[in-house]
Amino acid sequence: MDSLPKPDSITVGYDATVRPWYQAVSYQTQPAWSDIYLYFAENVLGISASHPIYGVDGTFQGVLATDIQLDQLKDFLDTLAIGQNGGAFIIERAGTMVASSTPEPPFKLTDTETYTQERLLALDSEEALISRGAKALVDQFGSLDQVAVPEAGSIQPFELMIDNERYFMQVLPFNHGQHLDWLIVVIAPESDFIGEIRAAGQHIIVTGMVALAIALIFGIGFLRWVTLPL
Repeated sequence: MDSLPKPDSITVGYDATVRPWYQAVSYQTQPAWSDIYLYFAENVLGISASHPIYGVDGTFQGVLATDIQLDQLKDFLDTLAIGQNGGAFIIERAGTMVASSTPEPPFKLTDTETYTQERLLALDSEEALISRGAKALVDQFGSLDQVAVPEAGSIQPFELMIDNERYFMQVLPFNHGQHLDWLIVVIAPESDFIGEIRAAGQHIIVTGMVALAIALIFGIGFLRWVTLPL
């Protein structure tokens, strides 16, 4: 459920019915994902898989929810071996960050005293892999809303330049429900693949980048069954 305050902490003003995890399904009959939001008692971002609960007479009783912190997604991305200098990141269609394998958090502080956070746009990231990668996607598709699942046999990595070095990038959409529509991006410099290119040609890059992107899809695939009906 929403990260509720501990019994000895201040709970004045907490109203579960206005929290994103509750609002996501308060007027629905099917489970759904919430938007990404800041937890009430912790300064962390996360999403919730929410399930409405109805009584035997059909009256609404409440909401059961399971939280997933964005830090958990980052921990998973950190386990990936993407060349020597590559990385991966996940963004929403609006361009806001979800998680990445870089040290940069998916938000920026607008007030250090109150720890007020603002979601970070990929284009505004200080990590070149992310900001340049996001710009390349916008340049290629015109809008992140236009990125679609590639047709069979047409999957090719994008090429872009970062600090005078050529990089390869692969993107695959991940969609599940109204609020879970993400783009998974894998990016790495050509220099990480030089040995493989000489040995087997450029197609090894295509195979490797696609394999990593698909591995990411399956790796976060647990998000799909979290919302299965009880």
